[in-house]
Amino acid sequence: MSCKLPTLEKGALFIILVAMLGYFIDIFDLLLFSVVRVPMPRAAR
Repeated sequence: MSCKLPTLEKGALFIILVAMLGYFIDIFDLLLFSVVRVPMPRAAR
């Protein structure tokens, strides 16, 4: 038996991987900027 995935399944897997990557980058971004947040100067408000 060959272990090749159908083209549709490969595409779906690729889309899922890209979505997961985007999600984790988003989470990392939120964490990073919540830790390294610079308080806004009062004059800017």
